[in-house]
Amino acid sequence: MEGESQGGTRKNFSQLQVSHQEMARIIDTLDEVYDSMKQAGAEWLPVQATGNAVSEELGYEDIDEFEDAIHGSWSDFLDLLPHVEKKPDSNVTGCWKFRIYPLPTVDQWKPTRYTVKVTDSKQLFNSAFLKSQFCSMKIPHIEFEVQADGKRCFNTLYNHISSALFNLGQHAEMMPAGDTQDRIYETCEQLSALLDAPEPYAIVIEDPSGISSIEPMDNVTTEEIAEEELAGMHIPEPKRAPAAIAVEAPGGMDDVDDADH
Repeated sequence: MEGESQGGTRKNFSQLQVSHQEMARIIDTLDEVYDSMKQAGAEWLPVQATGNAVSEELGYEDIDEFEDAIHGSWSDFLDLLPHVEKKPDSNVTGCWKFRIYPLPTVDQWKPTRYTVKVTDSKQLFNSAFLKSQFCSMKIPHIEFEVQADGKRCFNTLYNHISSALFNLGQHAEMMPAGDTQDRIYETCEQLSALLDAPEPYAIVIEDPSGISSIEPMDNVTTEEIAEEELAGMHIPEPKRAPAAIAVEAPGGMDDVDDADH
């Protein structure tokens, strides 16, 4: 199943302990690099060359500085991503290549609701959530919702909430003083408190595509979303990559893709 750990072992998500802004930049840039090369006809890309391209696009001096920022190797980082598949490169000994799983067609969607029971802040740090382009995240305890925005996002649950808190705070700062701004700031305070999990609460993730995933699945229940509920959901178009970004393979462009996929 997409998103499962190999051999059933738990993944170490320590590489995700970077700022939520930087993690968003990494995932967005990876999508842009991959989509631009896929438009050029490549499905499988070399891991190392793609890491170089992503680090350059993000403004790092070199791959070493980039890997310092993500607390490990680029190859190990890709292993954490449930929407990425890796395999040995048959053209270059000792090297790996990867692809991003293609989006399922609408008729293949499996509308799913995930309910995460949060009991402590450590759980938020140790749980990774792949939020699909079509997915919303709700916290009924404070009547808060992050709507689907057409972008894929992968991070710890802690950083997902931190990102929502940051974005809401930015929005409040741009508003005129008044009751509405006060209510938004109050919600920010509530979100901030939930990061410490002073009492159990639920995070409800609704994904009409069913692409989203959470690891580990401890304290997570799933159920199918009823067809009548789907009619009222906001389902955006996925955002696509802009301009092409070059990836230089170790053996030249002939090694970017091959026929064994």
